[in-house]
Amino acid sequence: MRMQFLWHGIGLDMGMDNKPVTAARNEEMPGVTDDRLWMTLSNAGYATLKQMQNNIRKIAPRPGVLVLIHTQEIPRPHSTFDSVLLSAMDACTHLQLARFYFVSSLAATIDFLEFLVKTFPFPIAELRTDQSQLFSSNSARQTEHRFTLAAHRIGIRHSIRDLPGDDMESHLRRYFFESGIHTPGTQEDDEAFMAQLQRFLFFHNHHRSLLTLDGKTPIEMLRDFDAYRDVRIFDPMQDARGR
Repeated sequence: MRMQFLWHGIGLDMGMDNKPVTAARNEEMPGVTDDRLWMTLSNAGYATLKQMQNNIRKIAPRPGVLVLIHTQEIPRPHSTFDSVLLSAMDACTHLQLARFYFVSSLAATIDFLEFLVKTFPFPIAELRTDQSQLFSSNSARQTEHRFTLAAHRIGIRHSIRDLPGDDMESHLRRYFFESGIHTPGTQEDDEAFMAQLQRFLFFHNHHRSLLTLDGKTPIEMLRDFDAYRDVRIFDPMQDARGR
């Protein structure tokens, strides 16, 4: 049973190659017992996990070296504009914060940038975003984009994710908050959305044991670094409703 858990939690979740499964389950290969099957799956999943952990440590050896930003557009059927939830996660510690904006706009991204700098307990070296219009431009050089310029002015490099098939970053992005709640504009729905977001962030940062952190929670990973050893709580929801 333990090996079955390891396969489900590591192999399938990490997007690993399915060749060991195909070989082990091939009916033309006699003598493959359940124990051997799960050992094969467990070993393959463990190798994939260790490779991913090593890749993360190479690109983000300490907090703030790389912060990933995730954009979730939230339709508002009775409004001219869509809302947006902007989330950010430190690649090293997996600490995550988010902010909800009633209107998806460039101004929201600039405000979110200021929120990140103020809220994360460490300086940020690089922010990596997707290619949405909020962060990139097809008509002008990227260095002239307002978000890129705003980040550069405070000493932060802005990069754009251009490898959608990258297993490591794709896996990390699965840790972001995803809500099934739409916010059509009623106060009740907005409050339900914010409550759901608050519960998720507190759980993720303080209680979510993650395989890519060797079973540690994000706050525990942060405390592994001497400069943050005394940090006991990370509450990014003190001001999570943007302008």
